[in-house]
Parts: sequence; C-alpha cells; structure tokens
Amino acid sequence: MKHILLLAIPLVFGCQTEPAVHISETSIDAPTIAWEIQTSSATWMYQPEAGGFSHLIDDTGTDWIQFSPADHPTFPASAANAYRGLPNLVHRGADHGSGHPGFAQMSSEITAPNEITSTSNSGHWRWRWSFHSHFAVLTIERADSTHPYWFLYEGPVAGHFSPNTHFWGTEHGGPNISQPNFRGGGSKVFHAQTVYIGDRSHDRTLFIHQITGDSLPDMLGYLGNDSTELAASDGMAVLGFGRSSGAKPSMTLCQSFIVGVYGGPIEHASDHDALLQYIRSVVEQSDWENSTPEG
Repeated sequence: MKHILLLAIPLVFGCQTEPAVHISETSIDAPTIAWEIQTSSATWMYQPEAGGFSHLIDDTGTDWIQFSPADHPTFPASAANAYRGLPNLVHRGADHGSGHPGFAQMSSEITAPNEITSTSNSGHWRWRWSFHSHFAVLTIERADSTHPYWFLYEGPVAGHFSPNTHFWGTEHGGPNISQPNFRGGGSKVFHAQTVYIGDRSHDRTLFIHQITGDSLPDMLGYLGNDSTELAASDGMAVLGFGRSSGAKPSMTLCQSFIVGVYGGPIEHASDHDALLQYIRSVVEQSDWENSTPEG
C-alpha cells in the first residue's frame, strides 16, 4: 500500500484564499484502499483503484452515497449497496467499472495539494478531480472514443430513500416533486446542463453541472431495492448525464463537470434561481479550462 501523507495546504482561488483541503488515507472501506478528501462543506471518500467515490458526507454528517460491496450484486437489491457511487463513468466493455467504487480498473495519484488524477489500467481513460471548499471539478482528460460513457450520481438522497419527500430540478425548472420510477421504464429523460436533487427534510442540496452543454439524453429515476419499488425502505436515485433508456451511455467527447453540496434546500422558485446563480459564479471561477483533453 502506498503511504499517503496528510496534505493541508491553503488554496488560492481567484483573489481569495480558500480553507485548506486535506487528503489522507482512511479505513472506511477496508480492506479496500480509500482516500479521504476533507473540505469545509463535505468529506469525499475516493477509492483510488476504482477512480470513484464511495461516500460523500456533507457538513451535517449526512452521507449521500453510502456504497458498500456485495458478493453478488443483484437487481434491484443492490440499489441499497453495491450499485451506488459517483461518477460511475464506464459501463460494460473491457474497462467496465472504471469510475465506480468496488472495482479495481484504475490507478491514482495525488498530483497537487487539492488534486487527484486517475488513469485506467488499459490506458484508455484518464480524469482529474480538483477539490475546493464547496465543490469539486471533474475533468475527463482522455476518453475511449470507441466506448461511450455517462456521469451518474447513484445514492440515497440526503442519506435516505424517500421519493415522496425528495425534490429535483434542472436549469429549465424546479423544484420538481414528481417521482419517476426507474423500474418499468419510468425514468424521466430530459436534456439539461445542470441537475440538482435534495430532500425537504434536509438543509442541503446536491448539484451537478456539465460545463459544455450537449443534446444527449440525461435522466432521473428512483430505484427501490425490492418489489415495493418507490415504497421500498431503501434504494437510490439514479441521476446524471449521458444515460438513455436501456442503460445506454451516450457521451464520447471529453467533458468537465462540477459537483457540490449547496447550503440550503430548494423549496421555491427563488431558491432555484439562487442555486443557478451560485453555479454560474462557480463556473466563472473554475479552472476547468486549463485542462488538456486528448479526445
């Protein structure tokens, strides 16, 4: 096991100095290696051999992912454990599982005080995560042009599965309280550049923004872990970009994404507008444009 030093270095962001980002090893997923990235708004747990997050714990202590392994993942039961993760990029093919916790298709290194770079064992994929006090930026630097991918958040919204209290939205409108059922083809398919999701009982909202918009399908579906479907006691949301019906990834170009936990629920149209304005301010300051994608 590679020994990882604790890094705690203040970052210059725009004209301001951000609070420190701390990266260290953690035993949370033992025996699987995981790295803990601490910021002022969230703690991210990253599996370096998977290239994906197993936990995303906001500043209230709520875990939005709650991945755990399963010896034999099954549908839909594994919506309560092994299906969960972020960003879960590569589905099927020789690199299946790259970006998904529980797999071992990647190698990773800390390339800056607030930065992790992961490369697939095949050499076909490389991406970089940079962490800031209130968000993280994923830059896909190399993608297999012969194998489309998606970007998905799969986890329990605000730490629990309760579609009747969840809300969601895109830049086109929100908050929306409809409950698209993943099973039976009931997922909601749309075209968006920004998506967000939360729960009316929790004072935080998860958002994802795709830097460069496209016309590819994006989606949301709630997947319960048993036959009671939306009434199940556990499960997860499937939310993200580049996924169409039939579990088909559709993105081929290198993209960049911003993921963060916003400090408040989205209860009214004014909250929706405030979140979009916040994301616009993040985009204006973010360093995604400094990446050098290869294809």
